[in-house]
Amino acid sequence: MNSEGIGYTVLSLGNAGFLRALPIPLASDIEQVAEDAGLEYGPVPETEVFAVDARPKAIGAEAAAAAGILLFGGSWLASKILDEIYDIKLKPIIRNLIEKADEIVIFGSKKHALSFVIGVYHKDRNILILVALKGTEKADILSKLEMIKSVHMVARQNMEKPEYRASLHLYIIEGGEVNIEPIQLSNLQQAYERIRA
Repeated sequence: MNSEGIGYTVLSLGNAGFLRALPIPLASDIEQVAEDAGLEYGPVPETEVFAVDARPKAIGAEAAAAAGILLFGGSWLASKILDEIYDIKLKPIIRNLIEKADEIVIFGSKKHALSFVIGVYHKDRNILILVALKGTEKADILSKLEMIKSVHMVARQNMEKPEYRASLHLYIIEGGEVNIEPIQLSNLQQAYERIRA
């Protein structure tokens, strides 16, 4: 990715069945629209905010599932891209994948929460904003997709406030409610743990 462009990657956390059902098709579908949307696939920047514990987990790994898209670039351009492409390009892909999700057994007989995450890393400020849409019912998640973009807009305003200087700002939409102040964290590992709670 060149310094002027917007990079993207797909985030995922879950068991093998879940990975086949959502993140892998998501990555494939995003790749098809990325060029038109001005996105270029790339690895996440090498900075502490992206730190995760990648060791395999034997206990509780089946209880969490998250998938999402992470955009990274300069604040103005990343925000503009999200504003312009979310409704037209990303939301239809996300909606289609979630609608298909329970045609495939992801969690077996247990009902666990699914989180869909849209993140924007503001490279010039070294701040990652994550908005996680969390629910146990497909219909509930689908009905709240509209909230993701508006929460990101509020998050960008909050990022300007001096009291919110953490490297990662997390917002969780659950049951139609969202925290109005960011959950301030240091890295993606902490965010995964909060989302899974």
